[in-house]
Amino acid sequence: MTISAIGSSTPALTYPYLDCKFALSSGPTVAILPDGNQQQVTTVIDLSGSTPVATNYTLPPFTDNDCNGYSSATYAAQSGSQWVLDLFNNGFLDGASLQSGTPRFIGSGLITSIAGGANRTAIATGGEQVTWFNPSNTTPQGSETSASGYTDLSTDGTVMAAASLDGTLLNFYSLPSGTVTNSSSDPSAAGQNFSLSLSGSGTTYGTVVGYVDKNGGSYTVRVAPVSGGANILSITQPQLQPPVAISPDGTLVAFCCDAANPANSLIYKNGSQVASVPGLATGWIDNNRLLAWLPSTPNYIPGSVYVIYSPSGTVLANPPLPYFWLPFQTVTSDTIYLSELNGIYSLTTGQPTWTSPYHADGDSTQWGPGAVTGNYVVFESEGNVLAVPWQ
Repeated sequence: MTISAIGSSTPALTYPYLDCKFALSSGPTVAILPDGNQQQVTTVIDLSGSTPVATNYTLPPFTDNDCNGYSSATYAAQSGSQWVLDLFNNGFLDGASLQSGTPRFIGSGLITSIAGGANRTAIATGGEQVTWFNPSNTTPQGSETSASGYTDLSTDGTVMAAASLDGTLLNFYSLPSGTVTNSSSDPSAAGQNFSLSLSGSGTTYGTVVGYVDKNGGSYTVRVAPVSGGANILSITQPQLQPPVAISPDGTLVAFCCDAANPANSLIYKNGSQVASVPGLATGWIDNNRLLAWLPSTPNYIPGSVYVIYSPSGTVLANPPLPYFWLPFQTVTSDTIYLSELNGIYSLTTGQPTWTSPYHADGDSTQWGPGAVTGNYVVFESEGNVLAVPWQ
């Protein structure tokens, strides 16, 4: 890319072309934005003077493995040192704050995850803040900002796992106090896909870190004790569908896909493989039932069927559930909450026992994050977090 004065054939500044880079202009500036697989640096070129001046800024973590996210980013500048950038999930970034080394976000950003326990809900936002509260009371019980891009809760709501948006930092908390009980870091997760799972018992967690590009991919699934110590399971392979499913008691793990048979999911017990079953594991209903999705075609489209397996891989049932993709939350022995449909569905009939009386954002029928906490379903609707009784 070259920048020249009008009427001049001599470039005043030449910027090398890099794949997956995007240029956006605003005011007297041009911003060169990166994709999520490259170093998180943006270059702001100030055109207000007689000679263009390029300044590099290190951006906070942002993951975009499709190489197109920043092409639709919103950028606005008043000068080369006063600019804002819409980082999607993160919210609006104040560019001037990057010079201090402490990024400042305008607003909390989009909700990245909602987790529910017995009487507690945790909400994480792209602005790197997680807040927990009892849905019957709008007053937060606490909040945290050090690792707050994704979150999950134990069934009783006393253990919280929270990870930074780039997956490099993972903390475990005792709630409601917010005391950090353990922590781990993984610098290699920066710029890659990331997912986090916590067992219902709050004793075992799992992460999936990896990437896919035009040359292939590499994913690592890791399962370990919340209290620390050696990994229970650690596997790296070219194809994997996050997240990893962990049984409520933390002893069983399932994930797709089997490297030897990509249409199958693997089941592990206490770190040892016990079965390989057809379909994509979506989660454990309880310690004895794994729900998996059998796509009707290799392209993973609606029209699929679901199957319930035992830990040893025996088919137990074929629930007539509607199409869904995201992990579910067990509500009762016969019902599960599907966040992308924002409804509670029967495993026996496949019919909803509760659906939201509110609307998804805009004209969309696809809901965002949500969770069941006690008698409430907590979800986002048109910019508001709502807690609606389901029984």
